[in-house]
Amino acid sequence: MVEATLCAFVSLVHVTSQIIDESWYSVERRQYFGALIFYLFVFISQLAGFTFGAKYMLIAIERTIAFEDRRRYEIRGGEVARKYLWRTFYVIALLTLIKCIIIYRTNPQLEIDNRLQKALILEYDYNWAGSSYFCAWLAIPYSVYKFYKLHKMMNKNTAFESLSAMYEVRRIRMTLDYMKRLISVFVGTLLVCGVVAFLHWYFHEIKKVTDYSYEMRCTSSLVYTSFSVYNLICTYYLVHEFPQFQRIVQRDFRILRRKYVEAAPLPTTDKNQTELYFKQFSAMWNK
Repeated sequence: MVEATLCAFVSLVHVTSQIIDESWYSVERRQYFGALIFYLFVFISQLAGFTFGAKYMLIAIERTIAFEDRRRYEIRGGEVARKYLWRTFYVIALLTLIKCIIIYRTNPQLEIDNRLQKALILEYDYNWAGSSYFCAWLAIPYSVYKFYKLHKMMNKNTAFESLSAMYEVRRIRMTLDYMKRLISVFVGTLLVCGVVAFLHWYFHEIKKVTDYSYEMRCTSSLVYTSFSVYNLICTYYLVHEFPQFQRIVQRDFRILRRKYVEAAPLPTTDKNQTELYFKQFSAMWNK
């Protein structure tokens, strides 16, 4: 649910920032309240996007801790997941704030509106956008290593564990199976982001367009579109892999419920024919 919420929020803010008129949040035109709301949502969107990029690392850490403490992890609830999620969010918020301040202070020649857009809208600064995406994806190799290490630990004999420990082990195996299903989807998303990075380089270095030109905006939209498609596929695999989510989805979204054809009742056999059959069977058995 956290992943779906973050992805939906980032996509919604991106679409809104592209269609809304700049005069509504222009500081030069003294639209201070509109500028405060707009740039606040844009900044939060950056935090949500980078947190979304760190999700595999967080899942790998949380599932590793769950396996190491599998005998009593069930009673801890979501304490570990929430703790690491908030820690990661605070670090991302601090680094993103520092990045925005650096961009704002290194562009004094621009007007106030252009400086704010360049500092707070990620795709409006070519140099920092690529490095920001690269830093966000640095968590992926570490996540792969943690999942591989967890897989090796799972192969050890856990047949004589307690029931609560075996329940947690089963949940971890389901999570690993879910992660395996997402490998191809994740590779496809990386390829799309690679194509977008090439298009950014082409328009910026060859065509010499500005960072907030129409061409750069269109190519940036491909990244957010790929995020949305990726989120839909992840949600599908999540519901497919975990039966408890299937029941929740069928309960909350009645339109998605499967319609089953009621089975016809089995034909009944006459009582006299049944008795005659067993009498004949008994007579043949006694011969």
